[in-house]
Amino acid sequence: MRAKSFSSWRKSVTSLSENVFPGISLNYQGDSLECSLVLQMLLYFDAVFFPFWALTIGSVFQIKYDYLSSTYKFISITMLMSIFVVQILRLYLGYLGNLTEKIPELAAFWMLSVLLQLPMELFLMVSRGIKSTPPEYAVNTILLLLLILQLISGYQALIRAAQHHADRFRQAHQQ
Repeated sequence: MRAKSFSSWRKSVTSLSENVFPGISLNYQGDSLECSLVLQMLLYFDAVFFPFWALTIGSVFQIKYDYLSSTYKFISITMLMSIFVVQILRLYLGYLGNLTEKIPELAAFWMLSVLLQLPMELFLMVSRGIKSTPPEYAVNTILLLLLILQLISGYQALIRAAQHHADRFRQAHQQ
């Protein structure tokens, strides 16, 4: 009984998806892509959250600017502008690398995340000279959490994509 209800549920979901997304078949036998749904969802959430982060950080920074030392004014402006540029580039490379299974773009996304974005976010979180406020701390925590999850899922997607490309290469040369 349970298998029958699952089978009918599966047929109705497949029928609905065929109506919503015509031309995409479950029985496709060609080359497949090994993109990561988890990474794609995290990138989407990050892209949606990023304008809210920028607005919050920009508003609070404008208020506290006069209270920062000249050194931290310079560091803060440089850090925030760098995060803004790197974040946009990182999200673009992540989307492109994951959806098209391009290893160089996915690797660039991962390296930008590890080498630039993570240290800058950690600096904003732990530096006492920045004088973080609760709203800044909240949005930076969310952005840092998304970044760490993207690092984990991005690494897994990168390994899976490389393995998939290696398997396709072996299959092409065995024939």
